[in-house]
Amino acid sequence: MSYSAPKQVTFLIVLLVSLFFHIVFFVVSSNRYLTEQNRTVADRIATELVSDLTMPSSINDRVSMSYIANQYAQEPQVAFVAVYNAEDNIVVSVGENEGGYQTKNEAIVSGDKALGSVVVGTKAISTAGILMGQWLFLLAMIVLHGLVWVAYTFIARPSRELRAQIEQQTRDRLLSQGLVLGGSPSLAPEPSDDKMTVSDENIAPKEKEEAVVQNTRHASYTTQIRFEDPNQLLQALSFDHKKMYFALCDQMLSKAAEKLLEAPFLVGVSIYAIKGFDENGASVELLANNDHAKVATASMMLAQLVLMVNQIVYDRHLKQGQFALKMCTTASDTAQNNAVLGVSSRRKLPMVLMFEDAAKQELAHSGTIENLPNPLSMSERDCQIVTALNQQAVNRLRVARDAVFIED
Repeated sequence: MSYSAPKQVTFLIVLLVSLFFHIVFFVVSSNRYLTEQNRTVADRIATELVSDLTMPSSINDRVSMSYIANQYAQEPQVAFVAVYNAEDNIVVSVGENEGGYQTKNEAIVSGDKALGSVVVGTKAISTAGILMGQWLFLLAMIVLHGLVWVAYTFIARPSRELRAQIEQQTRDRLLSQGLVLGGSPSLAPEPSDDKMTVSDENIAPKEKEEAVVQNTRHASYTTQIRFEDPNQLLQALSFDHKKMYFALCDQMLSKAAEKLLEAPFLVGVSIYAIKGFDENGASVELLANNDHAKVATASMMLAQLVLMVNQIVYDRHLKQGQFALKMCTTASDTAQNNAVLGVSSRRKLPMVLMFEDAAKQELAHSGTIENLPNPLSMSERDCQIVTALNQQAVNRLRVARDAVFIED
């Protein structure tokens, strides 16, 4: 049996938040660095311009001043260069002010005489420009976070020791609740007539633990049903109407499970628990009473039978103008309930299975199952769908379906 890494959605959210803050801090630091770089360049160019424009300004040679200013305006960071005369009027202007860093008026002086001043402005720094200029780094950061996510889904799976600990805790809980070793007539061994019965108190601790393992190793599979209710019509029903509808669904589910398990080929499979319908749906847990019971097949066929029975109920109610909803089902090992239900909710498929290899081999006698197409997560890779049932399985399902509606 495969186990998924815990809290995958939570970890994915953490990674997305981490990626967001990485990008924000990268943009902020890049903006600060480029701003400081532009300031240094502008101050340097302003100083050099003052030196180069001293002679042309002293003779008011605007052609030379324009040529010199244009040369400095070709610098990559420079947006505009402006030269003013002694009366603070613009003599030469090259480029346009883009809102970047702008130097203060740098005075052009010849001896004791002020000839004018120079102003240099840099290009504005934009977030889009930073992102476009560093797209390779950003792509690498996204890929790195994606690799961390993939690594987590593999590395964070429960170890063999943790699985053993969970199994031990499960055995202890079953023992404390009296579900094994005589706690339930269906699970306790029947004593023979010519032998004395032995009470739980007289069983040695080691023997008792071995008996627990023997009784809990049989497979347990669960069929889950959820409503297909994209418009949340259940929320609009009155309490009494909802209660009546759930009661009808409970009756349908109970009879479907009962009639299906009457089939001889499912001997040894029993109903361990039925969770009645509510807004979240319902479930039936099936238990194998021996190693030969086809409990995986029973779980899959019950999931298919529920769909068949509900289709008739849905069509009848729709024809009479009464409320009814379509259903979706899942079948899986009981330990995988939450995982397969999450896949069913995301993929919106009528029926989803999550079976291990041994169960797949068992189902091969009843039909054809295939892996879920285009899986997007580890859980979806472990899921299957039924693509075909053989004629024998179809006939058995039809008999059980008809028995649900015909018999009292």
